[in-house]
Amino acid sequence: MISTYCKRNRSANGRNRIFILFPFLAILLITSSCKKNRFDGNPATVQVFNAMDDGISFYTYLGNKRPALFKTSLEIRNKSYEQKNNLLYISSFPQQIDFYAKPDTMPHDQPALSMLAELKDGAMYSLFIHGEKSAPAFSLFQDIIPAINWQDSTSHIRIANFSESQAISVNIKGEAEGSLVQNLPYKSLSDFIERSAGKSVAGYEFEIRNQATGELLASYATSGLYPLDGTPNLWLGKSNTLVFTGKYGAAYPNQQTITLMNHR
Repeated sequence: MISTYCKRNRSANGRNRIFILFPFLAILLITSSCKKNRFDGNPATVQVFNAMDDGISFYTYLGNKRPALFKTSLEIRNKSYEQKNNLLYISSFPQQIDFYAKPDTMPHDQPALSMLAELKDGAMYSLFIHGEKSAPAFSLFQDIIPAINWQDSTSHIRIANFSESQAISVNIKGEAEGSLVQNLPYKSLSDFIERSAGKSVAGYEFEIRNQATGELLASYATSGLYPLDGTPNLWLGKSNTLVFTGKYGAAYPNQQTITLMNHR
């Protein structure tokens, strides 16, 4: 009888503990539903390009308070791109992203730029920061990266115009002006264009011109189009953006230039 009594008592205590836990579980479920956190391993991907004037770099911070240290923050260098330094993975939407200028001359604890990013699960984005430090702005694009064409040796390329004040045209050197891209306005992207990247192609030199006058503004020559053994593959089976930045006639660091932004 003692053993039976103790067993029933333990069962009753267990039921009591379960009943007590139910309200706490309900509170947790309600709380967790307030913000869309994803734990399914399929975050949004944001590639950040810093096209700011005057050589300004940024530290990124995913929050709403200035961190005490920036050791764990990405440093987005000016007019430079490496995926390890410029790639953000975001799994909570909407997500606040703060950009703190380096060197920091802003009022204490104020980011140079703050944005609330509304993103989608598993989607890819390109984020361009541009303008002057006194009034920075951003342009966010959702990307559709072309599928790799394994049957043919090809590469995909597009042009981003973040050089102020003029529309541009693009051609391959030796081809007609505007034969690749025409009338691309400021703060916009062209479509991806497929080009051959086989062994027979030595390379390409892209020429960016003023749409209205035809004046050559900048050029970019590919390197390692078809990689040899042991050399980095930047083009074959890849998708890249050539980012055109700077101001017409300006001196360093605001001269017009082209930077390679790779997507895979």
